[in-house]
Amino acid sequence: MSDVLTEVRFWAQVLTDAKRTVICSPDLESRCKGYIEARGLGYLITVKVSPFAPDNCLYVMDECVMQAELNRKVMS
Repeated sequence: MSDVLTEVRFWAQVLTDAKRTVICSPDLESRCKGYIEARGLGYLITVKVSPFAPDNCLYVMDECVMQAELNRKVMS
């Protein structure tokens, strides 16, 4: 039974590690969301809008890594 539990934990970690956030301009929001949803990736990729993002750029970030780095800096 522990093998099944180990496998479930492994795949849960894989899905968590695969999550990304796309930051885009307000003009690109619907296009980005449509592209992601059309490919069935809505559970992995979140789209956030920023008025500071240029119209010709998308930023892809791993929020878990950003939080871990922030925590590391705060603790040191």
